[in-house]
Amino acid sequence: MISSAKPQVAVGVFVFDVAHHLLLVRRGQNPGKGLWTIPGGRVEFGESLRGACAREVSEETGLSVEITSFVTVFERIEAGYHYVIIDYCARVADHRPPLCPADDADDARWVEIAKLSEFHLTDGLLPVVPQALSVFMGTVVTE
Repeated sequence: MISSAKPQVAVGVFVFDVAHHLLLVRRGQNPGKGLWTIPGGRVEFGESLRGACAREVSEETGLSVEITSFVTVFERIEAGYHYVIIDYCARVADHRPPLCPADDADDARWVEIAKLSEFHLTDGLLPVVPQALSVFMGTVVTE
């Protein structure tokens, strides 16, 4: 029997501040309720990938960000869902601007890269952080 369910397209956003702290949100809903991850979610019909990134960061943290570059694509397939997730990098102008967790995030924090292992992260996030930071560093414009 073939399922009529289809994969969902989603985005994830590696947001870094000027000191290269990573923005994490704690998921308030399943899948992954209680786990820390980067902001993200499903792409809405007619929405660009970069538009979805900016919207998800804003909805989950209250921040406005500049989407800078593509990082990677991966799939998350588990019981009951199948996501194709496209990750991007983004930056904020200020050093650790205030956060207002909302939508499906019940907490949000700026975290030093060296302290990420202290958080209960979603599977597969930690190994991608160095790649995302490297991509981000290549996009930062010095003034």
